[in-house]
Amino acid sequence: MGTIGLFQSFGVDQDGRIVSVEEVSRGKACECCCPECGEVLIARQGEVRAWHFAHAGGADCGGGAEGALHRAAKQVLLSQSAVLVPALEAKASHHLDDGRTGEVTLVRPPELWAFESMRDEVPVGDYRIDVVGTRDGTPVFIEIAVTHPVGEIKRSALAALGVRCFEIVLEPSLHETWTWDGLRREVLECPENRTWLCHPDLAELVDQARCEAVARAFEKPVIMSGVPERTRFRLYGTPVHLVSQAWGLCLWWPFNERVNPILKAVAKSFGGRYKGAPYRNWVLPVAVKVALVSQLEGLGAVREG
Repeated sequence: MGTIGLFQSFGVDQDGRIVSVEEVSRGKACECCCPECGEVLIARQGEVRAWHFAHAGGADCGGGAEGALHRAAKQVLLSQSAVLVPALEAKASHHLDDGRTGEVTLVRPPELWAFESMRDEVPVGDYRIDVVGTRDGTPVFIEIAVTHPVGEIKRSALAALGVRCFEIVLEPSLHETWTWDGLRREVLECPENRTWLCHPDLAELVDQARCEAVARAFEKPVIMSGVPERTRFRLYGTPVHLVSQAWGLCLWWPFNERVNPILKAVAKSFGGRYKGAPYRNWVLPVAVKVALVSQLEGLGAVREG
């Protein structure tokens, strides 16, 4: 995340609250300090440059502007009872042997959730959660990323707890300076800057997407390509046709009381699926052709032509 040109817009007042440079007195009269290093701040409220805090010593500390923004974002959450939670999304695709594919994206849209309580800097195992909200008696973890998004190790540890957790990403250089109104919009209302880090319902949504992807693949028409290879047999005098397509094998024979149960059992044993009118044949995977032919010949089928 880039931070070039970011001014420090927030400081800590004498009561320990995060305050905006727009709500304090000018200069040292602001009576504020930096939340990162503790040094006295000066409120620069001139007519040329954007209003901002500066360290009284003349050299701003590294990370002061970003740290103050992070603290201010947490204060926004703690002062509110509702926040927009991210969309929950699951994608899946399925490819059939005949080349047909199905792709599905399922989305639960963002929702405004009301919380009964909010607490910050809550210890959980080896970590501290930025804000923990309580909704319907259950916790929801909220992480705020300014310069350090949640890494994979922490994400895995949080997922193991089975608690819903989402992250709000604030780009520091999105604004040269930040106001309370702008920060509230980004923290509470913006759907684009937040994602679920873990959600107990995600696995179920992924399974649903996979099932729908398979169904969509089968719903697509089969694309015929090339000239099919046809092999003819006779089994107990009954003609048996095996047609090789790029997408699979078709096994067909006219109804015969003696042959029908035999070939039906063979087709099923190789994973065949029966297709009714107008085809009235069995469809099998291409990969079983050699074994299928061997089985037919072992039953006494004689190849013709």
